[in-house]
Amino acid sequence: MKALVLALLLILGLDIPSQAQAPENVWLGTWKMTAAKGDTFLATLTADGKVTSTLGGGDNGVWESRAGRIFITFESGLKVVLMSALHPVKAELAPGKEFTDRPDHISPIEKLK
Repeated sequence: MKALVLALLLILGLDIPSQAQAPENVWLGTWKMTAAKGDTFLATLTADGKVTSTLGGGDNGVWESRAGRIFITFESGLKVVLMSALHPVKAELAPGKEFTDRPDHISPIEKLK
């Protein structure tokens, strides 16, 4: 249910309440995620704005922080938004979509380190 509420906030372009916004450095490190097709992958965010991942054998990209959310663009064109209220979640947008489009997949994520 929380993921659905967060997705609606994202779709409508509304901000997540400030008390729920995570500081940028909280997002640094390695995260376990599930892709829309059900595959599990790891994504590591580094302080220099880069992302390395095991998705598709190594789909890397860049990230930026806006309004307490992390916006990732992978080399494949896949876009991901990381956000957190009580638990961190990932909203995934297929290649060709913009961050303002409706997400194709929303799932919880887990920080490993």
